Amino acid sequence: MWSKHAQGGVPASFQDELTMGASMLLELRVQPLKVSFVEIDVIERDLGSFKDQGSISESIDPRHTPATGCDARIDVLPGNKFWDRATSSVDVRFVIEINGVPPLHKLPQKWHWACQWRVHYGGGGLDSKNKDGAVIVEENQYFVFEKLALANGHSYLNSSINKFGCFVTRNTLNLRYFFGPEEKK
Repeated sequence: MWSKHAQGGVPASFQDELTMGASMLLELRVQPLKVSFVEIDVIERDLGSFKDQGSISESIDPRHTPATGCDARIDVLPGNKFWDRATSSVDVRFVIEINGVPPLHKLPQKWHWACQWRVHYGGGGLDSKNKDGAVIVEENQYFVFEKLALANGHSYLNSSINKFGCFVTRNTLNLRYFFGPEEKK
């Protein structure tokens, strides 16, 4: 599977100044590119959510469900390409102390979703697994939500997602997205 950031790096969803999170839109291509997969549909299946080392909790993890992007039939377009969205966020007010009230979610939180991309012959959906064909690739999607310290004693919130070797990071210092690398094969 070949991947790169769509349009050099664009968020997959809008996140305002009250949102800690990141998102990215990936362009994926089924290989080999010399073979056309246009008549083939694919589907992403969840293989589980796992807390990673260094995480004190996983309460922010929404789990990989149809609402978060899996189990939907995806048409492969000319050039063997299709798009995948990776996104996760939480309201900033739930991860910081406000007026002496401890946060609902403690940081750092690190987890990953094990994902399996398969050929699919049905209409998609959680109940269509009997219409899945060959496994194309298995991939982990990593999430990190953390509080980092500055030299002046202040802190900021940082979140990142990594999938197919592409990553996005966003923090509460400047609310900008940083995408990298531009292309990963």
